Amino acid sequence: MIVLVLLAHVLATHVLPAKKLLTREILFCVLAWVLMGLWNPSAALILAIAHALIEVARWVANAFRATADGSSGAARYGLCVFVIAEAVHGGCLYGLLSVMEGSWLFRTSSMPWWAGDGGRMGPTLTTISIGVLGYLVLIWMGSSIIRLGIAPFEQQVMANREETGRGLGLRDAGRVIGWLESSVIYVLVLSGNTAGVGFLIAAKSIFRFGELKDSQNRKEAEYFLIGTLMSFAWSLAVASVVTWAVG
Repeated sequence: MIVLVLLAHVLATHVLPAKKLLTREILFCVLAWVLMGLWNPSAALILAIAHALIEVARWVANAFRATADGSSGAARYGLCVFVIAEAVHGGCLYGLLSVMEGSWLFRTSSMPWWAGDGGRMGPTLTTISIGVLGYLVLIWMGSSIIRLGIAPFEQQVMANREETGRGLGLRDAGRVIGWLESSVIYVLVLSGNTAGVGFLIAAKSIFRFGELKDSQNRKEAEYFLIGTLMSFAWSLAVASVVTWAVG
């Protein structure tokens, strides 16, 4: 069941994020209740309250850092705050769900709609749930992690573009390319064709090799290579964890 609750978290917080915290937490509560198999609405409500408290703490941490360190605060500390918040979310949801599943307060005669023999989720649905959760974490959480990771270098790149007079390129093209790269790596690792990842890295490196030798474009080339390697590392890590979980 923890996989389905984490799936609700990723959907409400990253895939379908609402601007207002209350709307986001209501969405999480509904998604958690539905994905938990309409098991117990009070359990979903408690999870949503804990989820909201962590989100408030995340907002306060980001606001404090930005105020204390100026405009560079989010770029410098944002990644750390993001990783800590997501780790706390996972640990808190897992701990609360474990306690509630074993508590008499949350016992009910109804069974989750997805329950199979013994009231547990079947192996096929479990595998699908883990695969979908892994892909959403890969794409949507990965985008945030990589964006925060390369943010400290963004100012240098923008200044270099102004000096050289280079354009910005297609709007959102980098994000789409990153999603496609991550998707390809995810499929290759899950299918056992890890050798193909090496060819993908080599092709991307060759594509930018010429710009590394050009003094005017070197900063921008290094910026994109840092983002690419971070994307590859994140994709390999997520795909490896999913492979281990379903294996």
